Amino acid sequence: PMSVHRRAFAYFRPYIRSTTGAMALTLVGNAFNLLRPWPLAFIVDKLLPASRSATGQGLSIWGHDLGAGSLPTILAAVCGMMVLLHILAGGIGYLTSIMTLRVSLHALLRLRTELYAYLQSLPLKFHDERRSADSSFRVAYDSQSIQAVYSKWFFIFQSVITLVATFASMWAFDSQIALLSLLVVPFMVL
Repeated sequence: PMSVHRRAFAYFRPYIRSTTGAMALTLVGNAFNLLRPWPLAFIVDKLLPASRSATGQGLSIWGHDLGAGSLPTILAAVCGMMVLLHILAGGIGYLTSIMTLRVSLHALLRLRTELYAYLQSLPLKFHDERRSADSSFRVAYDSQSIQAVYSKWFFIFQSVITLVATFASMWAFDSQIALLSLLVVPFMVL
C-alpha cells in the first residue's frame, strides 16, 4: 500500500508549491475559524455585565469608562468583527478548495495522458483481445482515484490541524473542560 502512495505522490510533486500554499492557507483559515467565537464571548462576558451595571452613568469595561451611549457603538463594532471573521474564514476556505481541486485535476490529467500514451504503445493484438471500451472506461473513470488519494491526504491534514488548534484554544479558555472534552475522542474514532 505504501508504494501506491509513493507512486501517487510522483504525480503531485510538480505541484508541491501549490500544495504548500494550500496548507499555509489552511493554517490561516483555521486561525480565523478559532477567532470566530471570541467576539461573542466578549459580548457575553464583558458587554452584557457592563450594560447591566451601568445605571444611567457611563459604560465601564476593564476599569475604563467608555462614556454614555457607547454600548451600541461597541456592539456594532464587535458584530462587524464577527461578520468579518466569518467572511475571511469562508474566503480562505474557498481559496484552499480551489487550489486543492486544481492540483488534483492537474495530476489526474497527467495520469490520464500517461495511460493513454501507454495504451497507444501496446501492440494491436492486445487491443484485439480486449474490448476497447473497457480500456477507455478504466482510463477515464478508474484514474479518478488519484483525486481521491489527494483529497484524503489533504482532509487528514486539515482534520489534524483543526483538532489540535481547537484543543489548544479550549485549553486557553479552561484546561479542565479541554481535558474533559477528550472523553469524546474514543467515541469519535469508533
